[in-house]
Amino acid sequence: MKLASYKKYVTTPISIPEGRVGQYSIKHTPIKPGAQLESTNMRFAYYGEPIPYFKIDYPDGGMIHSLLKDRGSVLMTDNPIELLGQAPFIHKAKGDVLIGGLGLGVVAEFLANKKTVKNITVVERSDEIIKLVQPHINPRINIVHADLFDYLEKVERLSWSSAWFDIWSPTSEWVWSRYILPLRVIVGRRFGYQAQLKVSCWAESLMLNQLLESYERMADIPAERLKNEPAYWIWRKGIERFKTVPEDRLTNLSLKSSSDIVKKLEASGGEPYEGLKEDMSPLDMLMHIKQSNKDNRDLQGATRVFFSGMGLDIWEQMFGKYYDEYVQMRPHKVRGDEEHELEDVEEHV
Repeated sequence: MKLASYKKYVTTPISIPEGRVGQYSIKHTPIKPGAQLESTNMRFAYYGEPIPYFKIDYPDGGMIHSLLKDRGSVLMTDNPIELLGQAPFIHKAKGDVLIGGLGLGVVAEFLANKKTVKNITVVERSDEIIKLVQPHINPRINIVHADLFDYLEKVERLSWSSAWFDIWSPTSEWVWSRYILPLRVIVGRRFGYQAQLKVSCWAESLMLNQLLESYERMADIPAERLKNEPAYWIWRKGIERFKTVPEDRLTNLSLKSSSDIVKKLEASGGEPYEGLKEDMSPLDMLMHIKQSNKDNRDLQGATRVFFSGMGLDIWEQMFGKYYDEYVQMRPHKVRGDEEHELEDVEEHV
């Protein structure tokens, strides 16, 4: 997308009055006349979509909508950073579009104003959000009151040209494990790899970039230590099965120096990392191990398959068994279960 195209999406398409239905509410935050807001922030610029940086002028002021839960928790807003994070999908979408999560109705409303978009179906499980938002958005938007996971598992045929999923609020890496991974697995298994590629997810690149930084280290941690993180455990078990990272390369997190690792490997008959020296500091050792994994083409290939190959036979062969095993072991970790949301947030603070 060119800069001019991004600038088409800095103004919200919605106008919803403040109000409350059940545990959800809409709040307005005024933008002062003459204010300037930025198109991105440091976290999104570093981890997220490559959105160009520019300043947005509000000579006459403006207003930001926020969707809140339980009188405080912000689920989403229509500030410029969030609008521009949705812009690449909105810009390319056409035909029949499926949206998972109504939110403020921003994506659906943008799409309703596009001539190239024929049908818009929004799946939203909260009847309170539907009552709060639906009366104030375009009537051509079809809203289905259902859980997105259930909908995707039961819908009889693929009927969308593209899909946008956004049923989460945080953007940390654990959210990818709990929401995006299982949604992509459902779509990939039911409708195939090409259908899974038609799905875009809010802030997914931000989450993936955080995960990729960790995977360069996680390759050297035994799977049993990663059971609290679905994506780490499933991926680690998959590469262990195919011996992408040999067992003798596993390190013990309690070891304090490269000397300890070298001695442990020698005692077990294993070969130390190429270039790992006994006089390395812990920081140098960690950087060396991460770089070694980054240079491992087999490891990089397996990681690429894990993150994007749902629906392919190779994904099922490498990771499918362990995905199913984890679902049986800890189902609430891979199903977007609101009952355990606070528990999971506290684990990652």
